[in-house]
Amino acid sequence: MERAKRLRHGLPNFRLVRYADDWCLMVKGTRADAEALREQIAIVLAAMGLRLSPDKTLITQIDEGLDFLGWHIQRHRKRGTSRYYVYTYPSKKAVQAAMRKVKMISRQVSTSQPIDELLRRLNVTLRGWAGHFRAGVSSAVFSYLNHCVWHTVWRWIRRKHPKSTWKQLRRQYCGGRWWPAGREMTLIDLSKDRHDPIPLPRIGHPNALAAHRRRGTPRRRDGSCGEPGALRDARRVREAARRNGTAARLSPRSGPTFTNELELRRPAC
Repeated sequence: MERAKRLRHGLPNFRLVRYADDWCLMVKGTRADAEALREQIAIVLAAMGLRLSPDKTLITQIDEGLDFLGWHIQRHRKRGTSRYYVYTYPSKKAVQAAMRKVKMISRQVSTSQPIDELLRRLNVTLRGWAGHFRAGVSSAVFSYLNHCVWHTVWRWIRRKHPKSTWKQLRRQYCGGRWWPAGREMTLIDLSKDRHDPIPLPRIGHPNALAAHRRRGTPRRRDGSCGEPGALRDARRVREAARRNGTAARLSPRSGPTFTNELELRRPAC
């Protein structure tokens, strides 16, 4: 209610997102409004014996983007359309950290060990990383990481068998193809793993029963499923949204109505 009241009077609004000691303050207003809020927050933190780190404090517009909790958040035009959306995808620092981890594992696993040990450690690391970032627009990043990991594994194989030819190595580790595999393990393919369905909650979890009921909903003769009238209600909502001019609000805004982003972080202790 307070936010709607301020919006009617043309005053700036803000929303705070916090995770541990990382903050992101989203401001609907001008850059001066964001700077004024930064000064107010600095005063509040000073009373608690804390201060804002100049290196980690950033004021930027959403069209320029920002990095927050390993994600890069930015609004830009969707390819092939004139509409603008906010996209989230892995930041460059997160991708570089993943590649450093992959290279470190390839150096730690000796070439005297079987390739299954290397693939096992890589798969555990990459599957956890991909599970965290699969919710964003990550297909291009996953393809790039796939390519780099493939080259890293093949360099390890070449060090293990320096005198073998490519044909011999492909026959031994890839079955005549190009994707590395051992006797028990196969290198994870991030481009395919990204599209795997997210597993349902474990049995006994409160959401598991709801998921089971949705999955067990009978399908009617017209091919639809769900509660009776759900499809009709969905059409009514879409038609109301078109009458309200939802598409007009998707174009980029100009002037002081741009959404400003202010990332505030407490200094490391």
